Order: sequence, then structure tokens, then C-alpha cells
Amino acid sequence: MTYWAGWYNVLQDAPCVWGAITQGAKINTVTIPAGLYSFDRLSVFLSNDALSLSVNKTNGKCTLTVADGYEVNIAGPILRLLGFDLYPDWLGSGSYTSDNPVDFATKALFIYLKQVNSSGNLLKWQH
Repeated sequence: MTYWAGWYNVLQDAPCVWGAITQGAKINTVTIPAGLYSFDRLSVFLSNDALSLSVNKTNGKCTLTVADGYEVNIAGPILRLLGFDLYPDWLGSGSYTSDNPVDFATKALFIYLKQVNSSGNLLKWQH
């Protein structure tokens, strides 16, 4: 029997967009691929000159800091992992504390059976 188990907490690719608020400024995008992430691993994808993340070790809440002169847009599923309830599309400069503790626990186990075959799976009875 062959199977594949998926333990993803990011179920599909999710974009993070940021840019300076000055007119004509370059817009940057990073896509977070579907996968299983810890806070530290996700921070690697998201941290840049416009955005930084930290987590309070006492209450588990995330602080998302957007640098002066920037705006960011983070996909809803990523914000929920970080403990934020839904926010407007773009977050302006400032610090934002999550509404809930970060939650990187997986919610589902997916098992796909590619084949089920009992041939060659014989049990011999011995006295």
C-alpha cells in the first residue's frame, strides 16, 4: 500500500505584497508556497525592509511591524496563522498586535491511497 500524508498549515500558495506609499514606487511580491510552517520559517518568507514579525513568548501573540512609508498586504490564511482576525487589504505603517495567539497547529490529516492490493500479503497459519 502506498500513501501520502499531508500535514500542511498553509494549504495553497499565499501572496504577500509590500511597497512604499510614494506614487510610482515598486510593488514587491513574495509567494509563500503551500506547506508546513513554524513561526520562524514563515518569518523568513515575510521579513523584509518593510515588514518584521515577532512573537511574545508569554502570551503567544504576534507583533507585525510595518516600516514608516510602507504598506503591506498579507493573504488572509497567513494572517490567521499569525493570530490576526481579518484586516483590511492593506496595512499601513505601524505596529499591529494579533487578536489571538499564533496558531501553527495542523487542522487536518489528508491521506491519499494510491493502491490497495492484498496480493503477496498472505499470512500462513502454522500449528
